Amino acid sequence: EEIIPQLIEFDIIEEGEKEIIGGEHYLAIKDSTKRFKAIALENKTVLAGDSTSFTAQEISEDAQYTWFSTVGDTLAIGDLLQTSQNTTRQYILEVVSIEDNYKDVDTVTVTVRRAAITALTPNPANNQTIVSYRLASDVTSASIVIANATGQVLYSAPLDVTQTTHTVNLQAIPTGQYI
Repeated sequence: EEIIPQLIEFDIIEEGEKEIIGGEHYLAIKDSTKRFKAIALENKTVLAGDSTSFTAQEISEDAQYTWFSTVGDTLAIGDLLQTSQNTTRQYILEVVSIEDNYKDVDTVTVTVRRAAITALTPNPANNQTIVSYRLASDVTSASIVIANATGQVLYSAPLDVTQTTHTVNLQAIPTGQYI
């Protein structure tokens, strides 16, 4: 297999108020034998305030791993980023080869939710089901709603924010699949 380097040409021009003051023409040669990719592994969904971590997949050579916010702030150096937030955010992983400064980037997203259903037991259910849930620590009120495919609400009840389960009596709800 023949390896053809990628040539990149660009100009940097310095402009004054009314004229060009100077500039340089550059030719960069990208080594196509360098094929590592920065991989920040998987996106995550958490409750507000929960901590989470992202781990970069290590490459087969010495490299510097740096995690950035989307506005360019350095958040961590190394293959691990630990974070806790109350809003959905994206993070950028930059991997730079120590040998030749070849660089690649990847992004991951942590999606923050205020609540999550963690289990329905039994599922499928006959007479009742127990809904296990988690709420973010700052949630002061929540409810559970069961609706059919057309959006018609068949059950609605407030949840106790100090508990993690709620029992739903299904006897008054017709057999079917619900959201």
